[in-house]
Amino acid sequence: MHNNDEEMIAEEAGPYTRGAQNAQVEGNYILAEQLLLLAVEKQEPNAIFNLGSFYLNAVQQYKNAEIHLLRAAEQGSAEAMFNLAVMYEDVAELQDYDKAETYYLQAVALGLPHAIFNLAVLYANVKHNYEAAKIYYLKSSARGDVNAMCNLALLYMEVDEDYDNAEVYYNKAIARGDAGAMYGLAFMLETIKQDYANAEDWYLKASEYGNEDALSYLPTFYSSTGHDPAKGIQFCLKARAADPAVPQVLWMLTYLLVLKNDWAEALKTAEQFLSMDSAYYSTDLVMEMLDKLLKAKQYSFLLKLFKQDNNPVNNYALPYYYALAWFYKDAMPGEYEKADPEMQAIAGEIIARI
Repeated sequence: MHNNDEEMIAEEAGPYTRGAQNAQVEGNYILAEQLLLLAVEKQEPNAIFNLGSFYLNAVQQYKNAEIHLLRAAEQGSAEAMFNLAVMYEDVAELQDYDKAETYYLQAVALGLPHAIFNLAVLYANVKHNYEAAKIYYLKSSARGDVNAMCNLALLYMEVDEDYDNAEVYYNKAIARGDAGAMYGLAFMLETIKQDYANAEDWYLKASEYGNEDALSYLPTFYSSTGHDPAKGIQFCLKARAADPAVPQVLWMLTYLLVLKNDWAEALKTAEQFLSMDSAYYSTDLVMEMLDKLLKAKQYSFLLKLFKQDNNPVNNYALPYYYALAWFYKDAMPGEYEKADPEMQAIAGEIIARI
């Protein structure tokens, strides 16, 4: 759920509500429920909303949540209206997009900021009412919501094909430091305007701000556009000097060096990347790297890595050892046959795609 209200409203909390909060922190949900029911009985402030929120977020008893949130909404709670809308949008057993729209609109009418954004998302992604989505994205953007700015830019780009307005809203989000907007603007500049120089600059800036989509896409950008990767290489070298333990930087640097046909340096960075335990948190990157090395017939390099007993490639990528053995039969006679049937099947999938 995109619910922002996982905590009970604590303003002017009475003793039973405070006790329920403490019980929740301790994981004692039975006691928390008992105390919240007493808080309702004693008419403590926001007690009905807090009980509904507890059923929604803490124990996922959605029918009970609906009952109490409806009561709180009838008493004018904008947060209850918002939570009802989220529940009707996201909870399968209660899903009703018309009800979600109704309660978002009620929460918006009471001035709840996050309801404005959620309503825009509902209109854009569920109801496909793009004009209504635009109205509420604009309202949310005017309040400084960078997610609304990015979504609005995407709507202008993909639905209206209004690339000038898309650029305006990407730039508004960028002015607030949003790396996702930098990536979105770069993608539009590349694919729509074919402005490769500015696209490259924004991909690099997004990468510098930590956007992993930009970081992983840059090799594709350089290979597909034929753009000289010199700036990308300089960026990676600078990033590696600042923090040599970021595997994504080493992965990208390896790819860019290959594009420059500088295999000597590429293999050095590939070895650094494949020797880092943290690289294997991103299995897709590791697989891409090993696939590329096999396709480039860098067999002796790979065999050297697998012969290093402490190299994590032996723990996390062993099927590649047997795929290598299949390709490099002269140097590894009989090794492929040592794999059990399950390992051979996985290695066979690697061999087939190489």
